[in-house]
Amino acid sequence: AKLSIESSMPYEEYTGQIEKSGNDKRQYRLVRLPNNLVALCIQDDDAKEAAVSLNVNIGSSANPVELQGLAHFLEHMLHLGTSKYPNVSEYKAFLAKNS
Repeated sequence: AKLSIESSMPYEEYTGQIEKSGNDKRQYRLVRLPNNLVALCIQDDDAKEAAVSLNVNIGSSANPVELQGLAHFLEHMLHLGTSKYPNVSEYKAFLAKNS
């Protein structure tokens, strides 16, 4: 199986079989975005809400020797403010308001 480029979409899509339980009725799509982010899209027609999850595939074993604790520090950075949501809890409040 390989990634194929859908001509009208700005991403590559995995065209192989995604392994799942025979009891799993959800639909899965694996795509690679132009910035190389890989996303697994799961469609569940029985779901009442939508959700998003982020997995940062790095950890403390990847810390440079001279910067022990860097991965943990960057993990905390994911929860701090951004230019669009500068206050620490602002993005969380936005999600709560719009869920």
